[in-house]
Amino acid sequence: MSLLSRCAMRILLLGAGGFIGRHILSELLASGHQVRAVARDVARLREAEPGAEWVGIDLARATDAEGWRAHLTGIDCVVNAAGVLRGPEMQAVHVDMPGALHAACSAPKCAASS
Repeated sequence: MSLLSRCAMRILLLGAGGFIGRHILSELLASGHQVRAVARDVARLREAEPGAEWVGIDLARATDAEGWRAHLTGIDCVVNAAGVLRGPEMQAVHVDMPGALHAACSAPKCAASS
């Protein structure tokens, strides 16, 4: 029995439509977890992986903690597989967005903070 399958969790997966994120998503679903999968364009991804709850978010613009709170409701764990290799969105995706997400998780009513 793998560590992933010992306890089913509700997981927020950022970057679920990317190369690494898709593989993480498949493993999490196969292990019995419920996944709220975040990607920029979810239309084609919903068809490819219908077992996930898909949420369309442009992570380069998701830099406000208040905006993350609704997405964290009922979440046990956050996995960040989002990545931008170059370009003007690097700062937002790798610094600003994670900072906002951390602030939202640190809020008193966030289940993902425990």
